[in-house]
Amino acid sequence: MPELFDPEKFKDNLFSATLFISYYESLKDLIIENIQTFFCNGFDGEKEIYSEEYQKVLELDKKPENACLKWHLNEKIIDDKDYENYHKFRKTRNDLVHELLKNLINGVPESITQDFVELMNLKIKIEKWWILEFEIPINPDFDNIKIDEDAIITPTQSINGMIFTLLSPNKEEANYFKNRFESDHSISNSKAELDREKEFFLRNEFKMLTLSASFARANIYNDFVKNIKETEAEKKKAELRKTIFEFIDNLIDSHYSKTKVDEDGHIRNILELRKKSKKHAEILNEGYLKFGICQKLLNLYLKYHWCSGLIDFEPPHFPLDRLIQEKKLKKVLDNWTDLDNPETYKDIINNPLFGDPDKLAEMELTTYNQINRNLG
Repeated sequence: MPELFDPEKFKDNLFSATLFISYYESLKDLIIENIQTFFCNGFDGEKEIYSEEYQKVLELDKKPENACLKWHLNEKIIDDKDYENYHKFRKTRNDLVHELLKNLINGVPESITQDFVELMNLKIKIEKWWILEFEIPINPDFDNIKIDEDAIITPTQSINGMIFTLLSPNKEEANYFKNRFESDHSISNSKAELDREKEFFLRNEFKMLTLSASFARANIYNDFVKNIKETEAEKKKAELRKTIFEFIDNLIDSHYSKTKVDEDGHIRNILELRKKSKKHAEILNEGYLKFGICQKLLNLYLKYHWCSGLIDFEPPHFPLDRLIQEKKLKKVLDNWTDLDNPETYKDIINNPLFGDPDKLAEMELTTYNQINRNLG
């Protein structure tokens, strides 16, 4: 029986085809646009101005897409197998686009699932290279820091986590984003609704920044994650991220946005976050997230909320890391990624050199900005 007549198979074929096409197009854009951004020298009011190096890239092939792909190959960002796979993906994409009805009737190619996984892996590979070689080197937060590549979360990995949630066989989990959206939003053009949209956007951006700063140098994932399928690993990492931010978002909404939380209460919250991370012991090196990592997660996320005006009350502490210790204490008393004793953390935070204990967040913000101004 033609799969066109089977509603479920028809939907599966349509979903598989459109998802593959969408991911291919986003990979193509990534390959071309990152190079354009890298070699862009400015804007003349009408169009971008590119360097001579970009013209050399375009000389690699008559088609810009192929030229940019060859540049990635020459720079060893991708290998010969990746290069061949990309052309295979393009052939599959063209077949799906130009013969869509045939694929819906007879079924999409059996290889599409494996091709899709390989396509995602290639996109993540390229994204990570640009993060490691381009974004991190120009960010002073990562100076003299050993980066754990496995802890870097790329945009594609974040999107995958959302997709896995939406496709979950667990109805409650699959409806998480829908229920969250419906509980916080209604269709309206009012300023209040627009403000909520802005907050939703900012919080998601803050989550990405907080995770990158907290995990990139901490080597939190164990060998189990490296030895399972990429899709399964990403699902488990997404579950960890969900646990972290469901807890922290609830704390902000119920406490930090309504009052100035005292030090003891703040430390209890960090300890509770550490406790909740044990739910994901299967993928974590220590079986849980150490106190130092948990304080970074909560303190940095709070800092973003405070600086953006999403909360009015100054956070009780600041993100304790190497930079602030070196600047104010002239030495690193404890490596924050290894810190796991709340009393040690408390002793460092309350060091008299940090100044007024009621204005620690203000002190750190001013110090951090001074460092960046000097670098600029």
